[in-house]
Amino acid sequence: MFHDEGSIRIPDLVHTATFPIYGLINNSLGFSVRSVSQGNIGEPPKLYSIGFTFSREISPGTMGYFKIGSSTKQQMIVYNSEISSHTSLDHRFSMDTIVFEQYQLPDAVRRQAGNPHTTKGEFVIDSTVFTGKIHSWSQPYQISWFLLEHERMIFSGSIFGFSENMLIQLLQELVIISHRDEVLERYQQELDQASTMRDIYS
Repeated sequence: MFHDEGSIRIPDLVHTATFPIYGLINNSLGFSVRSVSQGNIGEPPKLYSIGFTFSREISPGTMGYFKIGSSTKQQMIVYNSEISSHTSLDHRFSMDTIVFEQYQLPDAVRRQAGNPHTTKGEFVIDSTVFTGKIHSWSQPYQISWFLLEHERMIFSGSIFGFSENMLIQLLQELVIISHRDEVLERYQQELDQASTMRDIYS
């Protein structure tokens, strides 16, 4: 089960993880933390995933997003098995469809976008070689999702408003932030600021 930030405090959450958590530490690209999520499964709940959504203004009044999630492969398999036992495995649950729903784009936009461009291979993230794929579309919106694996880890996410080349650049910028307390505190400050702004305009 996934939970949005609520009362989550990022440093405390990341410190409880028994698996590597990846994030951006270079602020020069202009992205800041907009939200955080966690995935738990079992009873008592066991943490298997932590995700961040970063945002950046790409034009006046228009935001672009970069979503990432660090997960343990074993727990993801259990979670997906539970989901599969309660749902039919049809097109509604394909990542190509989910990513458009994630950014609240209607079915008409998904059909207009057509088939994605697929990139498969190895991707190096903080000196670790992941294997996987990227699906991307350039029209009518720039949007991509990725799914990468390394031993017991699954790293996944998406990007909206930026090209696949930008996504690859961001993947190369990611590092393990599990013990970077100064980065985690900055994330918390950015999350608090984003939450405050949402409260003001809601």
